[in-house]
Amino acid sequence: MPRWWWRLAALAGLMIASSVSWAQQDPEQAFQEARLLITLDKLQLSNEQRQRMLQTANALNLLREELVAARAQAWEEQQANIEAVLAAWARGEAAPRDEQRAADKAVAQIKEMERKLAESENEFAEMVANDLTADQRQWLETKEHARQRLDRLARLGTETIGEYLAHEIEQMRDLMPDEYSPLRVGETQRMAVSILGPQDRGVQNLAGRILEIMDKIMSWAPDNFEQQRPTLAAQISQYLGLQEGKLPEEMVKYDEVLELVRSELTADLLADLLQAGGGGGQG
Repeated sequence: MPRWWWRLAALAGLMIASSVSWAQQDPEQAFQEARLLITLDKLQLSNEQRQRMLQTANALNLLREELVAARAQAWEEQQANIEAVLAAWARGEAAPRDEQRAADKAVAQIKEMERKLAESENEFAEMVANDLTADQRQWLETKEHARQRLDRLARLGTETIGEYLAHEIEQMRDLMPDEYSPLRVGETQRMAVSILGPQDRGVQNLAGRILEIMDKIMSWAPDNFEQQRPTLAAQISQYLGLQEGKLPEEMVKYDEVLELVRSELTADLLADLLQAGGGGGQG
């Protein structure tokens, strides 16, 4: 990929952002509002906590408004330079030096504002977690647990190792015995590497344990397998000695808190809740 590709993407993003309203389309906004309200309900915040959150949410919205205004101003001031750069690239030519510098400077300023906003949002998420009482915090997923869960989801396609292995083994059951036999060892090695990484010293041990449980499940009659399927992931996790499982519905995922603090809708929702609860709505 050419080194200038990131510049092209940033310039194109600036063009799009300058022409798109910050507000979402109504159906999308309604759906997002519903998710945010569910999160706020599960957090069970007091009016005092909502008031503190509202103050910070209003501050974040001011940063977002400043970013939108800065994008619009940058586009207004640098449109000719940006278009000259893009036109040169489209012709396969080097961009004019002065126009390139001006466009790069505008993009760099916007990216710095975006970085500061993201940093403030992450700090706000920490503040939300730290402002909870001990009783409230027991229903909030920790940041570290969320990192591990999302890492597994990205690597394995599932939130738990048991779910991943249950899916893989179920796929193996589609094989005939003469197809399964030569593949079984290699497949368990692949699964272990996917879980731990190729450099982990525990790969061989885990592969052996997976092979044991996989051979057992492969021997089950179809009726028995169908009966065991709903709890298969949990059985595999227990067999491997893994303390894992899906978060209960009443738990608040850390990424749900991040969605809450990253949404420009949160301030209005908090103000409405405070008004309805007699806690005022001014931030």
